[in-house]
Amino acid sequence: MKKVKIEMINHKHEEEPIEVIYMGELDKEGRKSRVIYDESVLTGMEGVTTEIFIEDEQVEIIRKGNIESRMLFKENYKDVFLY
Repeated sequence: MKKVKIEMINHKHEEEPIEVIYMGELDKEGRKSRVIYDESVLTGMEGVTTEIFIEDEQVEIIRKGNIESRMLFKENYKDVFLY
């Protein structure tokens, strides 16, 4: 695994954006990539580990810890999840 810096900007309607920088890890196997990092107290998700899987035409986000969720994003696909 390779150490990576992850920069995210969270835009909420009618609120100032929040920029958060994480240190995480990137793992690549063929055409599939996985980014993993621990959430910050700034996001309100302290104690949660986020994994992002990127493969071909889809992105899957899995959160484990104090908050558990799975989100799948791909074209022409509807998913139901708690955000």
